[in-house]
Amino acid sequence: MCSTHNVMNCTFEIMQEELKRGHDICVRIANNEAKWSELFEKHKFFSRYHYYLQIITSCDDAEIQKKWSKTVESKGRQLVNKLEESGTLARIHPFVKGFNKTYYTITREEHANIVLGNVEPAVANRTEEEANQSDSEERQTIHTTTFYIGMEITRLDPSAAATPGPRRLDISIPTSEFIKTARSWEFYQPEIMGIAVRHIKNSALPDDVFEGEGRPRKAVKRVQRTKAAPESGETQNSKRRRPSNEVSSPPVSVDPNSLVPSALPPIPASEFAQPGPPKTPVPPPPQQANNGTSSNPNGTSKSQTGPAQPKQPTQLPASNGHPQAQPQAS
Repeated sequence: MCSTHNVMNCTFEIMQEELKRGHDICVRIANNEAKWSELFEKHKFFSRYHYYLQIITSCDDAEIQKKWSKTVESKGRQLVNKLEESGTLARIHPFVKGFNKTYYTITREEHANIVLGNVEPAVANRTEEEANQSDSEERQTIHTTTFYIGMEITRLDPSAAATPGPRRLDISIPTSEFIKTARSWEFYQPEIMGIAVRHIKNSALPDDVFEGEGRPRKAVKRVQRTKAAPESGETQNSKRRRPSNEVSSPPVSVDPNSLVPSALPPIPASEFAQPGPPKTPVPPPPQQANNGTSSNPNGTSKSQTGPAQPKQPTQLPASNGHPQAQPQAS
């Protein structure tokens, strides 16, 4: 069968990458660097991308659902072409097959949620026997087929001017046109058929797409704790811990107007500073006689023997520059 009609630019690029990867594995196997089991490892499609496009087809009749799902799958190529033309996706990777599922609902609300892709765990795990035990008159069986397309968003060019606000992925126009094209099928019956298209993250994928291998673990981001800012009036030095051998002293009250301490802290008493008895005054040294003279408080020496010498008049400067004698009092 010729499949060139269904090969697009995005799928052709993926095919080239897979062929090159298979060639590299075969070369390593020939060099005894790998085993054949590596060549047949299972795909990692549902953990490779962060965003996926989910296409849900539903119908009440199982035979009609087979034809309806094949019709939607054949028109999926048009959706991929429209997504390529949007210019916001770097890669579009459609999965090779769809996933069939049968649900047993007991209310109309459950039926409407399944058509839109919102399946609750209680409804997903409900069996046909459990649904038949219900007395509800709205019991119904619905068959679904879900297709997936992996999407990789185009990264912004760092050199380009940054646009204000967060970047958004808008694919509403391509998806609405695809739904309109699918409903234009000549055998489409809106009373029993349904179609819905929505984009989801890999963390919201259902468990049945992993086919029993379990969901890949999500990486946990570590939250970095930030240090609390110091309160007003406190500095970094005031929060340093004081050594255990250092004597703590009470805080000093500070006058904000003069920035001078109004009261000094008392000095703590220790074994090296204890109050003791008052000190006795030291007596003055004894006066010694030197050749019969005694010291005068004015700095002059008087002889104890002989008459006193007359005082000399003191010379005062005159106004005309000549010395003037001061009369001596009698």
